[in-house]
Amino acid sequence: MLPLRIILNDNVRAYLRNLRLDNKIDNKVLTAEELSLLIGKNRAWVSQIESGRLKTIRREDIISFFNFFNNTDTSNAEKDIEFFLNNNNDTLKANEMNDDNWDNVDTELITDDSFNLLLDSLVNSFNRIYVKLSKEEQRIMTNSIYALLENYNTNSAMTNRIIGLPFHYILDCSDNKLKTNFLNNLAHMTKTYITQIIDDQIPIDPNNDSN
Repeated sequence: MLPLRIILNDNVRAYLRNLRLDNKIDNKVLTAEELSLLIGKNRAWVSQIESGRLKTIRREDIISFFNFFNNTDTSNAEKDIEFFLNNNNDTLKANEMNDDNWDNVDTELITDDSFNLLLDSLVNSFNRIYVKLSKEEQRIMTNSIYALLENYNTNSAMTNRIIGLPFHYILDCSDNKLKTNFLNNLAHMTKTYITQIIDDQIPIDPNNDSN
């Protein structure tokens, strides 16, 4: 499996740039800005990758980048990217990191600028999705964002671990047992949470016959 974050060294940047330049869309090479917007990122995202301003890329993002030009599923895309990494020694060594030692990486890899660009991308994605939803779906999405903010304020470490789960990888992989266990556990957790919310927030009125 690919690491959660991949360091954008010269090899990886060249790999992604060549994907853009070598694969025409409607008989034309996409500009960095056009590709950024089509992938759902802010307009400067691809340019930041190719110029070296961004130092890392999330696993989900490099898979989305690859899948834009290759009609394949997430599992095969990840295998192709891993094949590239494994055949480039400098790239492989740079990315031999797991979740436990990522926090010890030089803090210059994650800058204020890259974090702000990430926030811009998040807002753009939310806005793009929000306008396509029904009123009820918009309400649910709004409540979910409120819950996310509350979770970060309450326990940021646990929130990071939960929202960092590779949902796309789990749901797209061929291991049906893994998918079934994941969905069953998620359903159980959600049911328990909803039951607790109902018990905590809806007082029972003994004078109301409907109770």
